[in-house]
Amino acid sequence: MALRRLQALRILNYIVQFYQSLAEKDKLPAVLAVLAANAWPAVFPVVLYNGNREWNAEIAQCIENKWIPKKYIPQMSYYLIDISKVQKSY
Repeated sequence: MALRRLQALRILNYIVQFYQSLAEKDKLPAVLAVLAANAWPAVFPVVLYNGNREWNAEIAQCIENKWIPKKYIPQMSYYLIDISKVQKSY
């Protein structure tokens, strides 16, 4: 469970760091055109996994919640490519 929580947090953190870098206009002049449009590019998160156990790292499942409405809990999905489930053709 601890590893799953760390991986879920890591995926979310990568996306947040990307958007933070876009928000720091002075450090990334190449993104000024994107910022001028008042919209940031969408992020399509992909996880390439090659472990032995079933992969499941959803951030919402790692947060204990009894009182806060679900819509206020971070939700995030990602596209999983599980190498162990890909058939070898060689």
